[in-house]
Amino acid sequence: MGQMHKRVAIGIWLCWPAGMAVAGEGGAKADGAMLLLGMLAVLLAGGLLLCRRQAAGCHRTATAAVPQDERFLRVFEAMPDALILSRRSDGRMLEVNPGFTQLTGLSRERVLGRTSLELGLWPEPADRRRLLAELARSGQVQHLVLPFRGSNDRVLQCEFNTRSLQVEGEDCLLSVVRDTSESELQQQRLRQAAAVLESTTEAVMVFDERQRLQAVSRAFASITGYSEQEALGHTPPQVAALLRDLQADSCVQESLRLQGNWHGEVWSRRRDGEAYPARVTLTLVQDARRSNSHLVAALADITPLKQAQARLDHQSHHDPLTGLPNRTLFENRLLRAVEDALLDGHAGGVLLLDLDRFKHINDSLGHPVGDELLRCIARRLHDALREQDTVARLGGDEFIILLPQVHGLSALGQGASRLMEVFAQPFHAAGHEFFITASMGVCLFPQNGSDVATLVKSADAAMYRAKARGRNRIEYYSDEMGLQASERVILENDLRRALAQDQLYLVFQPKRSLASGQIAGAEVLLRWRHPEYGDIAPERFIALAEDCGCIGELGSWVLERSCQQLAEWQAQYQPFGTLAVNLANAQLTEGDLVREVCGLLERYQLPAGSLELEITETCVMGQSGEVLPLLERLRALGVQLAIDDFGTGYSSLSHLKRLPVHTLKIDRAFIAGLPADGEDVAIVRAIIGLGRSMQLTLVAEGVETLAQEQFLVLEGCQQIQGYIVSRPLRAGDFAEQFLQRRQGLGVEESPPL
Repeated sequence: MGQMHKRVAIGIWLCWPAGMAVAGEGGAKADGAMLLLGMLAVLLAGGLLLCRRQAAGCHRTATAAVPQDERFLRVFEAMPDALILSRRSDGRMLEVNPGFTQLTGLSRERVLGRTSLELGLWPEPADRRRLLAELARSGQVQHLVLPFRGSNDRVLQCEFNTRSLQVEGEDCLLSVVRDTSESELQQQRLRQAAAVLESTTEAVMVFDERQRLQAVSRAFASITGYSEQEALGHTPPQVAALLRDLQADSCVQESLRLQGNWHGEVWSRRRDGEAYPARVTLTLVQDARRSNSHLVAALADITPLKQAQARLDHQSHHDPLTGLPNRTLFENRLLRAVEDALLDGHAGGVLLLDLDRFKHINDSLGHPVGDELLRCIARRLHDALREQDTVARLGGDEFIILLPQVHGLSALGQGASRLMEVFAQPFHAAGHEFFITASMGVCLFPQNGSDVATLVKSADAAMYRAKARGRNRIEYYSDEMGLQASERVILENDLRRALAQDQLYLVFQPKRSLASGQIAGAEVLLRWRHPEYGDIAPERFIALAEDCGCIGELGSWVLERSCQQLAEWQAQYQPFGTLAVNLANAQLTEGDLVREVCGLLERYQLPAGSLELEITETCVMGQSGEVLPLLERLRALGVQLAIDDFGTGYSSLSHLKRLPVHTLKIDRAFIAGLPADGEDVAIVRAIIGLGRSMQLTLVAEGVETLAQEQFLVLEGCQQIQGYIVSRPLRAGDFAEQFLQRRQGLGVEESPPL
């Protein structure tokens, strides 16, 4: 019998680690415990009762004393799981091991002769009855997980493996109790991690040390085109090619060596060979010996992001109405062309073209018709140019053309004549036929200038001479013309005198609340009626004022006249909202705007909240460091602040969130295509969502149709302005149409506009 005991003990010692290893592997984790149970049952059935009583003065609790065998007692005590030997008839415990004491916090002396129910080890007594019922049904219990009370009164999730056996002719139960709480928690965390991995939109790939795929996420198939079955166990060709390219990059390898990870943007290919931009993150995983055992790669298809960036880049460098390059892109191309001309010794030309009397079309037929005509003209101009040439729209009815390579002034003249022939045939737009002419100014570089500003000014001066000499003609810049002799200088001088000669006046365009249908304020607009040239477009004379340095004086005049008019209205009529005044860049950077505003509010006794100051997005973003303190001081006065033409500049959200503004005005360029243009819809929705999340008032400019208004209502825009509400009106007409009716009916009863 001693030899048999020795063999069994050796078997237990050898099999126990294997059983524990199996216990960590999902479905077969209890095999080790059941093997242990069988071996212990053999020992006990063979006459070994695990007992540590001292021979003298010990009271027997169950059965006759059995001689102890130190060899097997060590095995019993060394088991890490809790072992319980109990009498089947009444459940009283006959023996426990140190694993039981560690699990429950109860000493051996306290538990012997007592039942688990008496000791309160079952949070729910019904669970014990469940265990006994399973035992009665099959003769043994396997892998049954039940709540069991552990040390410090903690309720643990424990796995029970129990079987019946006889010890010295008495029916007993031998149980192995294993705390699986931590294991269950780890399994839950693994399941959560797996769920996250499966739901991510990135293709996550795990490579072994031989760079074979061991695991992939669900998104792997949709991004790469390879199924999971095709990928696991090896590396698909396109994925392998990407991996080789990254391994050949010294920067990637250096980052992995020093930091253990790398991320960046690359070009990859799908299974069908389609190329796509991807964002890749590589991470090295080390084993217990701190050796690199796995490589984890996360691959994201950033095609939509790149497309969105391309659209935004196009919008920031192209005119939204015609799709032609804007001033910024044109000047960049002109700068490169001038540099090439200086380097290679060839010539180029700049042609500035202004449509004659185009304003009459807008005034008589409306801006939608005028816009359609501008698009037709833009197409013809574009089609008349060579591939290397550029035509851009500067704004309003003004276009500028770059001919980067010409063979002298004669060739430049031929190009200018070819462009003027564009206007020989009538244009058809919005059901109308138009015969329209243009005035063109031409300059040659580098002969007439070697920098962008000089060349644009020279072409502009030549164009104004064409206007002054009867329009519908081409004028070439010449040295004797000079700045003093150009019509531009004449206009600059006239603009300086325009204030004193009462040529400037204000008009007011109302804003309407989409929630109430009532007037919500108005925007002040400046107009100039020249005694010789008639109405000068604001885009032209505002730019002229900025160039000649009188924009600050002009802005101060507008601000004071606006406050004066607002005071007159508030003395006669009920409040109607804020009066918005546009600020020039010079007003923000020159002089003391805060003191000026304070003085006007005090002089005209105006509530600060009735005045709204509008700043262009480009100005506030380009000079945020200088402008931000000024805006904060203005807001402290109680003045309302708005960002005008939002969406046309280069907004940084990190700067925008710091600006103390109350209102975002959505530029009319994005409103024009609503609701049919998908890109305009997406941009407007994004701006409205951004504004609402920052609790700003949203005002849509240039609203002209009911469909546009209805779209803005549904999207949550608060206010609109544009022709659907009213054209800009002189002060008297504005008061008569909006303020007097409001005064007569009362604010609450005033009908929608």
